Amino acid sequence: MLSVKEAQEKVLSCPVKYKIKKVSLLDSLGLVLAEDIRSEDFIPSYDNSAMDGFAVKAVDIIGADKNYPVKLKLVKQILPAGKIPENKLESGYCIQIMTGAPIPEEVIVL
Repeated sequence: MLSVKEAQEKVLSCPVKYKIKKVSLLDSLGLVLAEDIRSEDFIPSYDNSAMDGFAVKAVDIIGADKNYPVKLKLVKQILPAGKIPENKLESGYCIQIMTGAPIPEEVIVL
């Protein structure tokens, strides 16, 4: 019986043979790209949140930790994906932000 390492080495040492051909997008199901495809455009065109959380001004939480918590007022508006914030986030406030929402200027997402 082969060890996992020996099996990996055996598999990885086998040459992979493939043909490169151009096909339409509709005919590409189940195929593998022969080269990377890169967009010339940034999509979305703004920095967006990678997770649900709260957007806060970084200066408002400097030094905050378990022993020195910071209290911020929660803005009633929630930022959903794709929605541009109506106003700048003021110091002393935080806003709930959803995945994909534009990150307001000068804030971080926690």
